[in-house]
Amino acid sequence: MFRFRERDFEASEHEEGASPAWPIRYADLEPYYDQAERLFGVHGRAGDDPTEPPRAQPYPFPPIPHEPLLADLFERFAAAA
Repeated sequence: MFRFRERDFEASEHEEGASPAWPIRYADLEPYYDQAERLFGVHGRAGDDPTEPPRAQPYPFPPIPHEPLLADLFERFAAAA
């Protein structure tokens, strides 16, 4: 499940005009993201995505292992980095 980033709630300028800030902040919704992830059985590991917003709780369930073909590809990319 996708979580908005903190910057998504801020005002921003675009070529065709300004987008105003939301009347709420990411921190206001963060507890509800935790609840939704638990209800929907979301799997993952916090910290894998360097752009992810702060979270009060870890993912409710651990990451699902990669399929064998993708696991091999992942290991090759990790070794090359």
